[in-house]
Amino acid sequence: MIFSSDARWLASGCGGTLECLYPFDGTPRLGRAIELSGHEGLVMAAGFTPDRRWLVTASDDRTARLWPLDPSSVGGEARVLRGHAGQLLGLAISPDGRWLATSALDAAPRLWDLAAPDPASTGVALPEHGRRPILSRNGLSLSVSGLYDVAFSPDSRRLATVGMDGVVRVWNLDVGELVELACRVAGRNLTLEEWDESVRPPAPYRCTCPGLPPGTGAPEECPARAAS
Repeated sequence: MIFSSDARWLASGCGGTLECLYPFDGTPRLGRAIELSGHEGLVMAAGFTPDRRWLVTASDDRTARLWPLDPSSVGGEARVLRGHAGQLLGLAISPDGRWLATSALDAAPRLWDLAAPDPASTGVALPEHGRRPILSRNGLSLSVSGLYDVAFSPDSRRLATVGMDGVVRVWNLDVGELVELACRVAGRNLTLEEWDESVRPPAPYRCTCPGLPPGTGAPEECPARAAS
């Protein structure tokens, strides 16, 4: 259960896959609930963006959703954030409203750019946390993985993650460093399909990872991105 920063809205789970949004005017009596339906699993976490543009929910259906709070579209269709391979466990929104971080049983935190025209197309998976060994009753050696929680620093420049491996990691959110990290993890430039899906407004293909091979469908010789 959580209030928006201006106390106009109260969000609460209201049974299984539903999240309820209540108008709030400061009186003891809540307004009529707006049921937000769309998740196919339990809602595990929720939060409001600081600009009160979105209510964000994370579910064990492996998706997060951005529900609009604009008066003309509140209660309408949500934007669906996909990419996790495991059930979502939590979320965090940076204090400056730029970033959304999600945690899940796949152990790879994901970062989403809420300032982008289409935040659903911006998901970046950070390197996975490790696995923690456990021992079952029958003596077999087993291990578990997952990401318990995520949190932003007050200046929005750092993201902390804690995994089931017992390790806490702190990530620098400098955009240039994130691009370099994505290039190192992928080992290549964007594919032409990824470029077309991710770059808004549309623009001619450019290499974003100098020195690395082009992605599938991309030209062999492509202009480098402009220095930032």
